[in-house]
Amino acid sequence: MIGLVTRLAANAIAPVRFAARRAIAEAAMTAAAILLVLVAVVFALIALTSWLSLQVGFIYATLIMCGVFIVAAAIVLLIRAGMRRRSGLRAVPPPSAAAMGGIPGAGFRPEDLAMIATRDLVKGLTPFQLALVAALAGFIGGRMLDRK
Repeated sequence: MIGLVTRLAANAIAPVRFAARRAIAEAAMTAAAILLVLVAVVFALIALTSWLSLQVGFIYATLIMCGVFIVAAAIVLLIRAGMRRRSGLRAVPPPSAAAMGGIPGAGFRPEDLAMIATRDLVKGLTPFQLALVAALAGFIGGRMLDRK
């Protein structure tokens, strides 16, 4: 009977294991590709700075590159603000302690506060990030069970 249950459980878990291995391999390959692209960008920026230093001098070349990155950061922040405005995402401050009767977390047990915080955190994650968190939690949970 135990052997049958073990085989059924193994057959039920097999697709999940396959999907988890595939997701981990995809995540590793994506991370490696992103890292290589970042290294390439760094080398391109070094080459550009070196070329600029031959044209205008090292100090001016460094200042130009600094200015380019500040402008790029400002553009990204403006795009982010525009996206938030369009989608209606606005930071909503949590209720103050005064509004809750003067006691921080009034009416909530620590478990409730943890659930609320976790829910808010999960709402901000993309599906890919959620899958990675789930895979990591499963890996850590499995390791903890193996130790016991």
